[in-house]
Amino acid sequence: MATPIETLRDAYRGQTCWVVGSGQSLRYLQASDFGEGPVIAVNWATPVVESLNLENPVYSMQKDAEFCKTKLPTLSHFWESGKSGWGTYVFDNNHFGLSWNNPSLVSAVKIAELWGCTQVVFLCCDSMKNGDIQSYEHGEVIKKDCRFGYMLIGKIANQIAEQIHMPVEWR
Repeated sequence: MATPIETLRDAYRGQTCWVVGSGQSLRYLQASDFGEGPVIAVNWATPVVESLNLENPVYSMQKDAEFCKTKLPTLSHFWESGKSGWGTYVFDNNHFGLSWNNPSLVSAVKIAELWGCTQVVFLCCDSMKNGDIQSYEHGEVIKKDCRFGYMLIGKIANQIAEQIHMPVEWR
């Protein structure tokens, strides 16, 4: 059974939270791209981030469903992947003051706040950085029409971060 994410409140006070998406730049991600602080690898970014053997605390956010097997502690959403008790830590967007179905990047901002982080750096979220909506999954660059909404998701994440005075950087 998953542990409530609230047990990690202020666990990373004053640190930067690194959030890794699955844009096609993920294929070039290196350990040197990270500074100190916790890392959240979202869905298909998990195997790539896991392979980097970072010294940071690293979590796999598989909010919607179990996308891939991992040895990393997983963050699951109470109303989606966590319904059956799957995941190491479970969170509920409603407890963050969000709609239950807010996207993973938005949840990550609120998790960073819960952890006491003072900044969020998004890596490999190419739609926000350069408008590229292709993803990198299973070692392949994939184009999905459904990804056009990803630029909107980044804007929502920025709005939530602004509301809580959390600086955000997209790399």
